[in-house]
Amino acid sequence: MEKLFQSKFMIKLQDFGQKLGSNKFLAALQAAMMSLMGIIMVGAISQIICSVGSETLLGLFKTGDSVYNILYLPYQFTLSLWVVALFGYNYAKNLKMKSPIMNAVDALVCFLLVAGALIVTESGLTTIDMTYLGAQGMFIGFIVVFLSVRIEKLCAEKNI
Repeated sequence: MEKLFQSKFMIKLQDFGQKLGSNKFLAALQAAMMSLMGIIMVGAISQIICSVGSETLLGLFKTGDSVYNILYLPYQFTLSLWVVALFGYNYAKNLKMKSPIMNAVDALVCFLLVAGALIVTESGLTTIDMTYLGAQGMFIGFIVVFLSVRIEKLCAEKNI
């Protein structure tokens, strides 16, 4: 077993892992996800309450009722919005930018512009499409954070 860990392949794999761990983007992603554990738990509890209370188990409410929609709301907002805010903050902090909180706000606004499209219903009501504000929008959030923080860094370096 000791020969396996001393083999050229394992040494190369360890070097690759160290380089990957020192990447500022991935380190910021790791820090954001670790910060989100409490928020993820709130969303999970909301999901459990909706599952247990729905018509399939206890029958307290039906899927689509106003009570169900209110209880399900934390689950819908659990990931992408929080990931973008915390990821933007940590990435800007890793790049040693002056105000990482403003970078987080800017990344969040850019994400809402990209992923939170406005919809006008048949009755004329304007709402936000929440499809990509949950877990489905996380990858979009990664791209938005990378681009917005890098553009702000470039502008700060060039005094723009």
